[in-house]
Amino acid sequence: GDATPIGAAADPGVLRRIAPAYPARSRRHGDQGRVDLQVTLDPLGHPLVVDIARSSGFARLDEAARAAVRQWLFTPPQRWRSPIRLVSVEFRLR
Repeated sequence: GDATPIGAAADPGVLRRIAPAYPARSRRHGDQGRVDLQVTLDPLGHPLVVDIARSSGFARLDEAARAAVRQWLFTPPQRWRSPIRLVSVEFRLR
C-alpha cells in the first residue's frame, strides 16, 4: 500500500514533501481514503497549523497525513497572498 500526496506532487508551491507512513493497523484492516488538509504557513513556508479539512473516515490515516504534512516545506507566502494552503493525501492499498 502507498500513501501519496496527491495534487501536491505537481504543485510547485511544495518544496519538500514527506510521504506519510501507512499505519500498519490500517493496512491490516484495509483502510483506504483521502485526507484533505488545510495548512497555515509561517513567513518562511513552514507549517504552523495543519488541520483536517476533510477526513478519510479513519483517524489513523488522518493523523498519519497530518504528521507527514507538518514536515513539508512550502514556498513562502507572499505578502498579498493567503498563508493558507490546501493539500490532499491519498492512502490506497495495492
